Amino acid sequence: MAHQALYNKWRPRTFAQTGGQEHITQTLLHALQSGRITHAYLFSGPRGTGKTTTARVLAKAVNCLNNDGRGEPCNECDSCQAFNSGRALDLIEIDAASNRGIDEIRDLREKVGYAPSQAKYKVYIIDEVHMLTTEAFNALLKTLEEPPSHAIFILATTEFHKVPATIVSRCQHFPFRRVPLAKLLDRLRFIGQEEGLQVDDDALELIGRAAAGSYRDAISLLDQLAAFGGERLTLSYVQTVLGMTTYQSVGALVDHLLRREVSGGIQLINQVMNDGADLRQFNRQLVDYLRGLLLIKSGNAQLVNVTRETLEEMTAQATQTEAEAIVRQIKIFNQADWSLRGNTQPQLPLELAFLEAIAAEQPAPPARPHGIAEGVPAAAGTALFTSKGPALTSARPLARNGALFNHTRPAPAPPPAVSEEGGNLAGPGLPALTMEQVASTWGKLLEEIRPGNRSIEALLKACEPVGVENGVVVLGFYWQFHKERIEDPKNKAIVERALSKLLGRPSRIHCVIAPKGSGMVVPTEVKPAAVAEDAFLKAAAEMGAIIEEVPEGE
Repeated sequence: MAHQALYNKWRPRTFAQTGGQEHITQTLLHALQSGRITHAYLFSGPRGTGKTTTARVLAKAVNCLNNDGRGEPCNECDSCQAFNSGRALDLIEIDAASNRGIDEIRDLREKVGYAPSQAKYKVYIIDEVHMLTTEAFNALLKTLEEPPSHAIFILATTEFHKVPATIVSRCQHFPFRRVPLAKLLDRLRFIGQEEGLQVDDDALELIGRAAAGSYRDAISLLDQLAAFGGERLTLSYVQTVLGMTTYQSVGALVDHLLRREVSGGIQLINQVMNDGADLRQFNRQLVDYLRGLLLIKSGNAQLVNVTRETLEEMTAQATQTEAEAIVRQIKIFNQADWSLRGNTQPQLPLELAFLEAIAAEQPAPPARPHGIAEGVPAAAGTALFTSKGPALTSARPLARNGALFNHTRPAPAPPPAVSEEGGNLAGPGLPALTMEQVASTWGKLLEEIRPGNRSIEALLKACEPVGVENGVVVLGFYWQFHKERIEDPKNKAIVERALSKLLGRPSRIHCVIAPKGSGMVVPTEVKPAAVAEDAFLKAAAEMGAIIEEVPEGE
């Protein structure tokens, strides 16, 4: 005999067995006990939460021969037995996904007028009702408005927003919710015991989390694991089959994130990948974990669907950060989900997201001293210089190999810029490249590279232009890791090729380390005649200083 799927074998036969939806089952029980049965119901909610099961129990209960004010079906009378065995002629189930046209609904309208064959009520269950066409909905509308007294309609949908308001207004609407983890685990534990399976508690919790609040998904996973894993299901086996990790691994990565431990976090990500886990699934678990921290931080710990021990650990972590930081981290890792699809280096998008999340939480620089121009990092140590005639109001620092340079420490020039033909990039026939041109092209550069190589696009998001020297665009990276990846000859060639195309001239890049926000603010150049006569001012101007005339006496 063929194996019967566990979710069919253990489908609830009473309202009491349909756990997790008490707000609905209690209402239906009271309606049955008081005889207040309506002609149309609409069940909406996520898949696998019990919509069709509840509809079948309701259809059985209204036709139960022993249901005189008790609400629950007896499951013993001839009518209940017929419903349980699938022999009930007066239960008509329609899959709207494959019977969505007006012809099918017209056929239903013609047959609904006939009296029930055996039962008291003829019950129509229309699953995925949102799939019906507009014409089919219009044809169904009149029947729902004035149905025969012996007909009951139960509509079920996973996409309530697609059901026309005219249909909704003629039904009693019952919204189903995702099943709490505790309810899922109780049901899985019961089925495991009845089936003679030995399932470790931590393995059971992992199955429940993978199901994401769906009874059917949870029981199907248990069925699948039992088929391949024998009579005992351990945590390691479930992890291997599902490609998942425990919340302990996710929590450990969050610990590294909160402590800004770059090395430990990168090592953990690679360990998770080497253990065979699905990094997309791991990233989704991480986003869910961070959401839990945000709920705890906002005073809604009761909404976090975890065990008591895990909740205590998360509460301790929530005290180490701020809600704004968690929001930024959720956005960063949520965006990384797309990049994890089919990447040749599956761990790279997650590593980049982890580094970006840490970089986003770097402390802000101290306030600038009076007289320093807006956009100049205070850490640069620039001072106000004066002389007869022109005044050096600020000197723009540039990053070189992790250090900030200003007027007191000349920066070494980048490699000479050579064009495709061997000449200087800023040679005769080409005007000097400016920061204005680079800044206006930067967003277009990312768009140009994105279709061909999203990894390079992600790397470039961790840097910003900080200067132009001899026609070479200087890129300041926040992390050594990103700088080294772009300096790879293959990646560098891709960036330079795209930049040359957008600027309309041969272009080269030079990579340095620079803190976030240290990009050059391009000034309107003012070069008084005195600059050419003063070697110090000339050198400062070449380094990016702003030279302004100061009238005598000021």
